[in-house]
Amino acid sequence: DALIARHALPSIDTASLARMQAELDRTLYVFDLRPQANGEASDQSVRAVPGGQLLMHFEQLVGTRGARIVLLDDAHRLRAAVSSFWLTQLNQAEVFILDGELSSQPPSEAALEPARDAAAKGGIAPRELAAMLVKQSDRICIVDVGPSADFELRHLPAAFYLLPFTLDPLSQLFEQRGDDCRIVFSSPDGQGARLVARDARERWPACNALWLIGGTEAWHDDGRPTQQNWEPAQLLTAFEDDWGSVMRVSATRRDQVWEDYLRWERGLSERVMRDQTVSFRFF
Repeated sequence: DALIARHALPSIDTASLARMQAELDRTLYVFDLRPQANGEASDQSVRAVPGGQLLMHFEQLVGTRGARIVLLDDAHRLRAAVSSFWLTQLNQAEVFILDGELSSQPPSEAALEPARDAAAKGGIAPRELAAMLVKQSDRICIVDVGPSADFELRHLPAAFYLLPFTLDPLSQLFEQRGDDCRIVFSSPDGQGARLVARDARERWPACNALWLIGGTEAWHDDGRPTQQNWEPAQLLTAFEDDWGSVMRVSATRRDQVWEDYLRWERGLSERVMRDQTVSFRFF
């Protein structure tokens, strides 16, 4: 309470949260910081994540600058207060602490719409895709458009990899497999795949682009096989979303990578001070 009062960290009630959820022209992120949060969220719009991870991986969890962020916590609000204290100083979003319990009411009609119309917009369930692969595997190309780290962890068998910042490599795939090739996009939860399928259909109107509902996670949860290994030919684009994390470097190169990282880190403060796009709001 003292931390919230000292820095005027904004709080909202459940009625205000409901109004924010109904405003579809503004991006809203709702994060549940409670340790027991997994599986308790009333709908898929709430994501369970520890407060420390939310701060450290902010750029991976919050994709819209100037969005609203609502933090859920137990009644003491300690995790939410500490997380809000740091996130507010990043000055990249409006941060609110939920003062009250998360409503258990069912998702709104707007929230249900994407799932309800998934099939009409090219969505395909894991069982449907599995049946298609049995009948016509040579005419189906699975293209994973998620983060490269997730592709390394798990992907559908024989899946190609594509970073969605460019669709150009798909032209080569069409040439190799023919115009009747059916492309099925996948991503960890399917949402990125849905957007890439939409973009592909806009660029190639004749393209029969589908996307895997629930993504690789749903495919795996349905008991379907996945792979970790891949051949170079499966990479339609390089892993250019990876910034050289020391966690993904082989042991033989790790010492040099750590030296480079520490050199970069020691000079970071000076570079930040010169960067006109940085607008931290320090308390």
